[in-house]
Amino acid sequence: MLDNMPAAYIAGLQVTGHRATSTDKDQIAEATAALQKQKGILAGYNSTNYPQLRHRRRLRAERRLTAVQHHRGRLRGG
Repeated sequence: MLDNMPAAYIAGLQVTGHRATSTDKDQIAEATAALQKQKGILAGYNSTNYPQLRHRRRLRAERRLTAVQHHRGRLRGG
């Protein structure tokens, strides 16, 4: 999640099926609840450190793919 409160609320509103420009208090409350539910997994990144985390995530994905390809090769006798 970006470290930008309006952007966070826009994401929360969109995820709950509401317009990004909504000013409806009930919809904003629903967006807040959706964001709070995600808090545990979002706390690890922001717009400052996102590029580094994305790079690390890509490296992990590449290692998993290599491991899967290696395993499939062994299953085929390769």
